[in-house]
Amino acid sequence: MLYLFAAIFILCLVTVTFILINTLRIPSKLKKAEELFKQGKNNESSNIVRAILEKYKDNVKARYIRAQILMKQKQYLLAISELNGILTIPDFKSYVSEPEIHYNLSDMYKATNNFQKEIDEYRIILTFDPEDVEANMRIGMAMYNKHNYPKAKEHLLKTVTNGPQPSPYLSPLGIAMFQTGEYGKSEQYLLKSLENDMNNPEIKFYLGSIYKLQKNYDRAVNMFMQSKEDTRFYVQSLRSLGEIYFDQEQYDEVIEILEPGIDKLNDTTKEGLTYRHLLAESYEIKSRIKDAITQWENINKIDPDFKDAKSRLNTYKNITNSQHMMDLLSLSSDKLQEYINEIISIFNYTIISKDRISVNEYLYKTFNTKRMGDPPVLVFFNRTVSEITEKHLNEFNRQMSSEKCKKGLYITTSSFSIRAQNEAMSKQIELYDGDFVSKTIERIKTKSFLTSR
Repeated sequence: MLYLFAAIFILCLVTVTFILINTLRIPSKLKKAEELFKQGKNNESSNIVRAILEKYKDNVKARYIRAQILMKQKQYLLAISELNGILTIPDFKSYVSEPEIHYNLSDMYKATNNFQKEIDEYRIILTFDPEDVEANMRIGMAMYNKHNYPKAKEHLLKTVTNGPQPSPYLSPLGIAMFQTGEYGKSEQYLLKSLENDMNNPEIKFYLGSIYKLQKNYDRAVNMFMQSKEDTRFYVQSLRSLGEIYFDQEQYDEVIEILEPGIDKLNDTTKEGLTYRHLLAESYEIKSRIKDAITQWENINKIDPDFKDAKSRLNTYKNITNSQHMMDLLSLSSDKLQEYINEIISIFNYTIISKDRISVNEYLYKTFNTKRMGDPPVLVFFNRTVSEITEKHLNEFNRQMSSEKCKKGLYITTSSFSIRAQNEAMSKQIELYDGDFVSKTIERIKTKSFLTSR
């Protein structure tokens, strides 16, 4: 019996010793597997890991090596499963850094186009260290590409502040700040970015946009002239240049800069329609009515309600049917003012002062030659094809008050809306539309012809 107990004891001792020796050999095996993986010998490394996991399925280091092998082999879904499995092992943090696992998971989700999971991993990483440069960069750029500019700004600012300098993320940070309306800071970061990337058209486009908002037109034009050389910013740059020239009443320049971009427009977008509208307005001001009609017809095909396109086209048709009106719209500024003076004299008014509002808008302060004691009368002449609304009359009424005129005459080559007509009745404003102007100028021409004979 004693011999039996001794035999059992020896057997147990041998078994325990074997297990202990085998267990002690695992770290060396794992080290060998890691070395083979680093040498690119994935199959040999995988064989060692597989043998370990057959006996110790929750060995964290072995599972992590397997996950790394799967990532290297681009077996992303299996790698994701393995990494998530490690996170469920109670003591995994003793062997592998948790942030490291989440970094790997974010890479795998990115590789598999699982955008939301990728973002989730970035957020988890930031719970360990809110200032982590890499995590802030990744989530910042993810938000930037998703056009979530407030969040992009929040994370990219930490990236730029805490990361190596010069930062390659100055440009997206500057653009994000532009989109959130922080133009001063946006300019600051974009200029810093431009120092390191002098030929970047995107930076120049946004700097041009900032200078345009500041009405620093010389610098804006300089930037847009450069950014338009890149096809990505070609149409946007041309439109911005057109808006600058239009604001400065340089209508020939508007037409010259916008015409080359017509074939590149996407008319289904508001930007494309705005582009055509700007060109149409410039054509009208320069009396190129047929060219203006072409642009309005294109706008009307896409969106008849855009800038009241349908109504504008109807107005143009009436104009093109009247040779007198076509002649009037084609007159030079000097000749137009001669006719305006003649029209004003018909009312027995004498001009006291004149103010040129634009190439097509003139404001005259007059008095009645037959009733010298009457208050002065303000006369506004507006050469346009657009319908005059109550908004126009309210502005004219403010000008009347400013000039201390109780009565006003609003003369236009177009027509008045119903609301404008009602508004005029309560404000001592007399309205004279395109029909009146056309017939009056016809009489003036006839009188001039007869006089010359």
